[in-house]
Amino acid sequence: MFFCADDHHNHALFQSDKVDDSASALDHIAFQLPGGKRELVLAQVELESMGIEVNPYEHDEVHSLYLGDPDGNQVELCVHHVV
Repeated sequence: MFFCADDHHNHALFQSDKVDDSASALDHIAFQLPGGKRELVLAQVELESMGIEVNPYEHDEVHSLYLGDPDGNQVELCVHHVV
């Protein structure tokens, strides 16, 4: 499910493939940062300085950082590649 504020999604919810009923049906929630790759790098530095484990990942069209929230949910911060 995407929530839109312009011509593209700004954050999205992804349903999990897990079949275990004890697990959350939410795979992760994603937030698009408006400032591009530089803002994503600054977010990574700030999160890591607070002791938060961050996992960078490169999708075909998106630079992403994955991290867990305090409840164990996966959160994605992302920016689109500049073409």
